[in-house]
Amino acid sequence: MERIKHAATNSSLDRDGMAAVVDMYATWCGYLRRCAMDPNASDESVDLADSGLVAALEAVQVWGERRFGSAFQGDPNYRLERIMIYHLTEKHGAIDEAREHWDKLAQKELLAHDYSFWLSYYMWEMNLLQSQKGTGRSPTPAPAARLSRTPSRPASILQRALQVSQLNWPERVIEIYVKHCNDFESSDVLQNALDEVHNLQRVIAQRRKDATAAQTAQAEAHARAYESQALEASAAAAEAQALGKQQTGDPQDDLNAGVKRKWEAIASGETPESATKKPKNEDIGVNAAAPNSDQKSQENQPAKRDRENTSVFVSNLPSDVTITKVRQYFREYGHVNNIQLKHEENGKSTVALVEFRSVEDAQTALIRDGKYFGDHTISVKEAAGITLYVTNFPPSTDDESLHRLFGKSSNIFGIRWPSLKYNAHRRFCYVSFRDAESAAKATGLHGKMLEGKYKLSVQYSDPAAKKAREGATDEGREVHIKNIPQEFDEKEIEQLVSKYGTVKRVRLLHNMAGRSRGSAFVDLETKDEAERVVAELDKVKLGTQILKVELSVSAKFKPSARETSVASESATCNGGQEAPDEAKGEAGNEARGNLHLRSFALLGIPDTVNITRVRSLAEPHGHITKLKLYPEHGGAIIEYEDETTAGKAQLALDSTQLEGHTLRVDAVPQLFKEKSGVRIDRVDIAKRRPPKPTADTTSATMGKKAAPTTAPALLPAFVRRPVLGGKGVKHGLGFSAISATTSTKKDGQPTATNGAATSSTSSDTAPKKSNADFRALFLAGKSSTDSKEKVSEEKSKASGAPASVDKPDSKPDDTKMEIDVVVNGH
Repeated sequence: MERIKHAATNSSLDRDGMAAVVDMYATWCGYLRRCAMDPNASDESVDLADSGLVAALEAVQVWGERRFGSAFQGDPNYRLERIMIYHLTEKHGAIDEAREHWDKLAQKELLAHDYSFWLSYYMWEMNLLQSQKGTGRSPTPAPAARLSRTPSRPASILQRALQVSQLNWPERVIEIYVKHCNDFESSDVLQNALDEVHNLQRVIAQRRKDATAAQTAQAEAHARAYESQALEASAAAAEAQALGKQQTGDPQDDLNAGVKRKWEAIASGETPESATKKPKNEDIGVNAAAPNSDQKSQENQPAKRDRENTSVFVSNLPSDVTITKVRQYFREYGHVNNIQLKHEENGKSTVALVEFRSVEDAQTALIRDGKYFGDHTISVKEAAGITLYVTNFPPSTDDESLHRLFGKSSNIFGIRWPSLKYNAHRRFCYVSFRDAESAAKATGLHGKMLEGKYKLSVQYSDPAAKKAREGATDEGREVHIKNIPQEFDEKEIEQLVSKYGTVKRVRLLHNMAGRSRGSAFVDLETKDEAERVVAELDKVKLGTQILKVELSVSAKFKPSARETSVASESATCNGGQEAPDEAKGEAGNEARGNLHLRSFALLGIPDTVNITRVRSLAEPHGHITKLKLYPEHGGAIIEYEDETTAGKAQLALDSTQLEGHTLRVDAVPQLFKEKSGVRIDRVDIAKRRPPKPTADTTSATMGKKAAPTTAPALLPAFVRRPVLGGKGVKHGLGFSAISATTSTKKDGQPTATNGAATSSTSSDTAPKKSNADFRALFLAGKSSTDSKEKVSEEKSKASGAPASVDKPDSKPDDTKMEIDVVVNGH
């Protein structure tokens, strides 16, 4: 037995924690105690138990501190200590030494907060008192004080338990304490105990009340947060709907460079006049009634998704494991929202990031740590603190760039990009690492300058945290100036505005020819300076124009992104000198004429790809004069400077792969008939299957409208079949009459009325034969037959073969032949 114990201590029992180590030593200590308690046990067995129990307690404590450091607090069930206490009590009667072990255990917070530990201590004292009852008496009468054997020590144990403020079940201890004092203590002690319990119950009730109030306040805070989010969402939806109404129109009109669209003004920062109009009374009534319905829907709304705190890492899975198998494995421990699989570099195992619905489900799943998944022992660890929120990087950044930024040894598990359907100018992502150490190391890149102008932001992802929007527009430091004279440039605008504040940046809008559009955005240092500029320059006459100056308002709904090339080659001439206005006008007219030849739609673009990455993909094939990205439709409109470059670019970009998506080229109107694919990053939601191609969908994809299906079209085809004994003209065995119904064209030629192709043959126009014609044909055929028979007889005579026997003449009667022709048409 001792040999087995030594072999077990030399193995890696602490691989999955201290549970296996404590189990092994508990079994060994139980064996030693049973050997020592045997009535026939030798002194050697008792000495072995005395030394073995002490050595086991010390070994477990040293092992635990070596494995977990100061965080190790021992066995929660104190199995080895109980064996030691009962061995000292029953075998040696060392009561004081046993009480020392109880007092050492009571000093540990893990056991001091558990009511069951104090009840076990109390029951040990009571059993000890009962076992000593009737022992040590003498025939000499004892004093009265000695005759009253009051169990004061058990009561003091319960009093110590009630003094612990974080006791998990104080009501149970109070109940036993009052019962003990009522049964064994004096009236004075009972009265003091009742007073003490009354005060303690008031403290506990106040503690429970404070905890309930804190929970209620937390729930109300969550409700207010959900309500504010819902109101913001409804406001954003209303604004998006208003902007959508302003953008309604024929997409083909976008190809006309001379027509300005309202959504182009929004993209450039201009606010349409319709956006500043007051809502109608009908709209106010609808919006006033909306909060009640929103509040009802919020009550049934599920909690916000928290990937960062409800996920676990499962490693050492089989290499051929599937998402379905992993979901079935953890289905008993909670609701699984999503599963991400990634193969290890060695190819022998797989690691999974399993997301649960709640934090409690994720904590329950940790029970499977160290258990078997098939023939593999898996490891289940918390995935908290592994996701970083990364933003303010260059617009051209992709997955490969982030891997280079954090380093190849950064142990990145996955990168999640946001959708650009409702805001095409988003520029952030979530980076998940394999462990918290790698994520903490990556936060050291926070504040790093990229490309000399982008200050990188790397922070821990927190779904509950809200950050105020930054930037000149959101901070109220940007002004929008309209009606600027055409001859003013950015330097002159800066000189004009710098009189009233510090100018940080000036952005003057240009048209396709590179000329000023008379509108500019100016960023100032503070909000007060921007308000001063508006007050001083609004409605001021500058040259022949009256300026209109106002604070810029950011549009939350930005469904598209737009880039133009200001320095177009078509707008320059004479070795780089700017072309005169007449040349620009002629070039503009020519550009508008062949715009449909220079523009095309690039479809199949994922909704996570921004306009900068699209430009980097298409720009190597030629100079781009205009680019518009529509993430909602999953495509972009690309305009090149000439037809040849556009044609080459279409051939090069068609069937190109971009993040696992195959791009395709089509006409511009087809873009607005497309819809971007729906991304479902959950395994508990069934993915929609694509509809089977039908006649309607096929015609729709070809750009043609399918004819509506009517009820007669669904009826089976009517087929006429011949029936024996049916009425009708019985034709002969020769040529049958033509049954196809014909109609006559204007030129007199017959055509088929059932839609078949018209064929003109010689039989259609040849005259009909008479009986005399048939008779002449028959006689001519008979003469040719007789001549052939004579030739065959001469050949047989020359070869010596017997001549064939002539058959009797079967010449038909001419009269009968004429009758048959008349009756049967032959």
